[in-house]
Amino acid sequence: TYFDEDKAKFISKWGKYTYQNIMKYIYTFFHQLIIYFHKKTLSRAAHLVCINQEAKKQLLNLWVSASKISIIPPWIDSQLYQQRIFSNNWIIKMVTISYLIRRKSIETILYALQSIVKKWITNFQYSIYWDWPEKDSLQKYVQELWLKDYVTFKWYIEHDEIYTIYKQYDVFISMSKSDSFAMVSLEAAVSWLIIISSKIGHFKEMIRDWENWFLVEVWDTDWLREKLVYTIQNFQKIQKIWTTL
Repeated sequence: TYFDEDKAKFISKWGKYTYQNIMKYIYTFFHQLIIYFHKKTLSRAAHLVCINQEAKKQLLNLWVSASKISIIPPWIDSQLYQQRIFSNNWIIKMVTISYLIRRKSIETILYALQSIVKKWITNFQYSIYWDWPEKDSLQKYVQELWLKDYVTFKWYIEHDEIYTIYKQYDVFISMSKSDSFAMVSLEAAVSWLIIISSKIGHFKEMIRDWENWFLVEVWDTDWLREKLVYTIQNFQKIQKIWTTL
């Protein structure tokens, strides 16, 4: 037999377990219902256009015939973007252009940079062209990591002027957790920046991964640090390889 106190604990645990299971079944039901309607809607389409291979895979998983799918990626006017001038500068200039929201994982880059500074590798400058809402918390994080001498927050720039920015830098970094396409991948590439990116969006499809060099798993801060260290210490070598890819 249970004392009253033990009964209350048992009922509480039983109730929580039951609630979790009920919510799981409800979620599963509506999830399958939404997928069903997606399939019915897509089956009525004469043709479907998506922006990359990842989107095409998702459509194929919804039983859409491959013959009905075309990939038409976004484009940029490459004539606006000037190729940066390759130089022998000792200071490597790195940049991220992004909305400062959590899924962009700017804090992952900052944490990797801190570990680089601890190794006395300081010949770099990292600029962030921001668009709120996470700017204030990231600026505080930069202070906490003692990176204020190496990290600069730039003012927001209008997109029709952004082509003037890339030519000022050597390396473009993106550690976003998710992106449908990431136009910055095209902008950075056409400007001949070295790109270090997480394996998402168009970066994953565009970059030819040289010995698993330019692409990083989203959560792998250690591998990101090692790639940044190698890029900074062997910049001229990496630069030559990048231009031949």
